[in-house]
Amino acid sequence: MGIGMWNGGSLAQADTGRAATGAAGPLVLLHAFPVDHRLWQGVADLLAGIPVLLVDLPGAGASAPPDPAAVAAWPSAVDGVAAQVDEAVRARGYDHAVVAGISMGGYVAMATVRQAPAGFLQGLALLDTKHTVDAPEAAASRHAMAREVLATGAVDAALPMGERLLAPGAAESEPELVRLVRGWIREQLPAGIAWCQEMMATRPDSTETLRSVTVPAAVIVGEADRQATVDAVREMARLIPGAELTVVPGAGHLTPLEAPEAVAAALRALYGRAVASR
Repeated sequence: MGIGMWNGGSLAQADTGRAATGAAGPLVLLHAFPVDHRLWQGVADLLAGIPVLLVDLPGAGASAPPDPAAVAAWPSAVDGVAAQVDEAVRARGYDHAVVAGISMGGYVAMATVRQAPAGFLQGLALLDTKHTVDAPEAAASRHAMAREVLATGAVDAALPMGERLLAPGAAESEPELVRLVRGWIREQLPAGIAWCQEMMATRPDSTETLRSVTVPAAVIVGEADRQATVDAVREMARLIPGAELTVVPGAGHLTPLEAPEAVAAALRALYGRAVASR
């Protein structure tokens, strides 16, 4: 399955087929930072019968950072990206979708709740993400990485995340996963790493956004996630009416990579609920 550029904007996408008439549309999978759509490939391979749309968010994979003039007109960077996702889905011929986002992709998925036209969002999955804004020190760290990768022209500052995003002890127990994630990070553009960090550092609070969700929702978190802890994600799930919470045993922040079977099962269940609700 190849990646083709969307001519209407900067998002690169691939899909696995069309939904039947009356179904919930595609399952749109939005990846974490600092990797790209490949994070989701193992899950997508387990979702036979469900049309899946994989997206490289702006600045990641095959998608270039957006034009600064366009960004200046957006209500926030993350909300503008959410609008781009909506346009990308419509460019594929769909007018509704189930959207699942992990970490940075979760921020975009939450913004989709705010930005998408009525009726577009048919289901929502949030994985290993946060609804609150960064603490000042976390935002400062994002800005510092952005400056460093631009100044050096290299992504070395992001490479330690290849281990930190996985469950503790991954370097010893899952060295091949660490090598895989670090390899993906090395393939990102410094300008893309910088843009994604700035986008996340300036994202708005999504507390009220989650309270407004009216579609079937799933919240998924790795039991050993060190970035979005189980307690914090459980609190986030409480904000969403009727959300189903799944805690994935042993997994860290990158649950689609660490536990694709568990994530695929939760998403298949969500997709079924979304179809039934139409």
